[in-house]
Amino acid sequence: MVTVAIGISSKLQPSVVEVTPVDERIMRVRMKHTLGFMSLVAVYAPTEMRKTEEKEMFYAKLDSVLDQCPPRDTLIVLGDFNATTGNVRDGYELCVAPMAPVPKNTNSSLLLNFERGPEG
Repeated sequence: MVTVAIGISSKLQPSVVEVTPVDERIMRVRMKHTLGFMSLVAVYAPTEMRKTEEKEMFYAKLDSVLDQCPPRDTLIVLGDFNATTGNVRDGYELCVAPMAPVPKNTNSSLLLNFERGPEG
């Protein structure tokens, strides 16, 4: 079983206002900060060896979790997406760093499409 976690220092624990464990691969922590609120979403995506349906369900659930975050929150999504994006940036200039040295893997298209969002 996979379990994702977010470590919060004891100094920051009083700022935590909500902890939402979505499932073993996704969790959200909402925190108060000086400019408002922040939603941290931690993920551990399925590996390439998992079935396509499982990977697509993961991204659909992640999209749903992000939709539920208050729109004024600062949103940070972090974790292991088990994807390498390569350095071909055509259409993904806002998502892929120009110096990404490793070639793409099969999970990269799921991650890049998620990062680009529905607007494309």
